[in-house]
Amino acid sequence: MKIGIVGSGPAGLAAAISIKRKYIDSEVSIFEYMPKLGKKLLASGNGKGNVSNINMGTEYYNNPFVKDIIKMDVVGFLNSCGILTKVDKEGRIYPYNEQAQTVVDCLNLELYDLGINVIKEKVIGIGINYLTTFFNSYYFDKIIIATGGKSQEYLGSDGSMYRAIEGLGHTITKLSPALCPIKTKEDFSDIQGLRCKVSARAYNGEDFYEDKGELLFKEDGISGIIVFQISSIFARSGFGSVTVDFFPDMSDDELENVIKSLKQDRYIDLALMGLMNRKLISHILGDTRGKYLKDFDPKELVYKLKNYKIECIKNYEFVQSQITVGGVSLSEVKPTLESKLVDNIYFIGEVLDVDGLSGGYNIHFAIASALWLAKNL
Repeated sequence: MKIGIVGSGPAGLAAAISIKRKYIDSEVSIFEYMPKLGKKLLASGNGKGNVSNINMGTEYYNNPFVKDIIKMDVVGFLNSCGILTKVDKEGRIYPYNEQAQTVVDCLNLELYDLGINVIKEKVIGIGINYLTTFFNSYYFDKIIIATGGKSQEYLGSDGSMYRAIEGLGHTITKLSPALCPIKTKEDFSDIQGLRCKVSARAYNGEDFYEDKGELLFKEDGISGIIVFQISSIFARSGFGSVTVDFFPDMSDDELENVIKSLKQDRYIDLALMGLMNRKLISHILGDTRGKYLKDFDPKELVYKLKNYKIECIKNYEFVQSQITVGGVSLSEVKPTLESKLVDNIYFIGEVLDVDGLSGGYNIHFAIASALWLAKNL
């Protein structure tokens, strides 16, 4: 059996290894036009390689389609490739030495040991049982598309395969950048670069998402892990507002009592600078020159500090996003991940209309979908 795999991200690498292990006499080939395999995997977890999460369930993904797929033993697979893992306090799973390079190196070594072919050509066309590059056409019994989305083109996922997939008759749902900063109506040039630990609630009509995390102010938007999560939700449901609580570990009454205990005859930015950044105080309250803490009603001040509203316009561009929302429509894919429209064509990983929250969920799905395909192939 001859199997062609397009893409060498976590999905493509895991598929090649798991299929070759199951069908040892098969001929497995990976197509990758980038100079090195697994480049996007190298960037995961800020280079530390966040490969999964111990908190796993459909609630972390956009569609219950993933229910059985995400139960695959991703950590066990990595262990079988010589990659030991550990868990941080948030439940994120990393390689033991916290180096994504280790994951890529171990998977590449496994490819070599198993005799898997690596074809350094860019696939530009897909047909029934064949792939076309700029130089050649290749015949395969089964073809697996693992090319990812459009995010971070410089790492290899340029979205060019979507047109070829549409040529097979498949529907590509709306593509949007996600897990990325969000552009806002507000100008934050006066506090750009400032980081805060906050809780934030994202509103869109009656729907909302709430979480705690780090917020980073950019000149024309907001960033940080908590914002990345919200960006995925907004990408699917439309944009709304984010309400920020700069004192998530204090109740309204507790913060009010703290404010009342401070020196009331000091300028307000000086009185509160033991609680928060002076520039942030001025940004939230406006021009505070000549104003003392006693000039502000404590309850109103508490409300402003715990309910700061930011109007969100759109996500940053694909090049600044970690994942792509949208992809091959799940209604056109069998539970086995085989195309319903064309026999012997399979889709795994981010090329599908599946996305998860930040924290290892997207790489987990990429690898899990590869293991699931191999199990059912």
